[in-house]
Amino acid sequence: MKAIVYKIASISLISACVIGILFSLVGIGFTWYMKPRLTAQIQAGLFSLTSALEITNQGLNLAETALVKTTASLGALQSAIETTADTVDATSPAMDSLVRLTDVNLPGAVEAAQASLQTAQQGAEVIDGVLSALNMIPGVNYNPEVPLSSALENVAKSMDDLPNSFFNMKAGLIQTRDNLDDIQQGIRNMATNIADIKASLEGTQKVIDGYQAMADSMLQKADALSSDLSIWMALIAVLFTVFFLWLAFIQLGLLLLGWELFQKAGNGK
Repeated sequence: MKAIVYKIASISLISACVIGILFSLVGIGFTWYMKPRLTAQIQAGLFSLTSALEITNQGLNLAETALVKTTASLGALQSAIETTADTVDATSPAMDSLVRLTDVNLPGAVEAAQASLQTAQQGAEVIDGVLSALNMIPGVNYNPEVPLSSALENVAKSMDDLPNSFFNMKAGLIQTRDNLDDIQQGIRNMATNIADIKASLEGTQKVIDGYQAMADSMLQKADALSSDLSIWMALIAVLFTVFFLWLAFIQLGLLLLGWELFQKAGNGK
C-alpha cells in the first residue's frame, strides 16, 4: 500500500515537473517571439507620441509668436491712445481760455468799443454841424450821404448783438470742453483696458512657455527611449529567459526527485 502511494506521488510530481519544464520552454520561446512585435508596437506608439509632441510644439510656437506680435501691437496702441489722451488734456486749458475770452474779454472789448464810438459820435455831431455851416462858404461842399455821426452810431448799434453771440459761443465752448473731458476719460479707460489685456496676454505667454518646456522635455525623453528601446527590450527578454531557465532547473530537480521516488516505489522499498 505504501509503495502504491509513493508511486502515485512520484508520477504526479514527475507530471507536474514535465508540465513546468514545458511551460518554461514555451515561455522562453514566447518571450523571444513577442520581443520584435512588442518592440515594433512600442516604437510605433513612441513615433505617434513624438509626432503629436512635435505638432503641439509647433502650435505652441505659432501661438507664442502671435502673442508676442499682438502684445507689441497692443503696447503701441496703448502708447498712441495715451498720447491722444495727453493731447486732449492739453487742449482743455485752451478751451478754458476761449471760454474766458468769450465770457469776459470780448464782451468787455465790445462794451469799451461801443463807449468809444458813442463818445466819438458826440464829437462827430459837432464836426458835422461845423462842416454843414461851412457850406455857406464858396468852394465848400459838405453833403455826405451818411453823416459821420450817423455812421458811428450805426457802427455802435451793429455791435449790440455781439454780446449775445459771444454768450452762445461761450455755451458751445463749455459744452465742447465738457465733451473733451468725457472723451479724455473714455480714452484713459480704453488705455487702461488695453493695458489689462496686454498683461493677460503676457501671462498667457508665460503659461505657453511652460507648456513648451514640458513638451520639449517629453520629446527628448521619448526620443531617448526610442533610441534605447531595442536595448531595453532585449534586456527584458533576457531577464524573462533567465527566469524561465531558473524555473526549468527547479522543475528538473523536482523531476529527478520524482523519478527517484518512482524507482523506490517500483523496487518496493
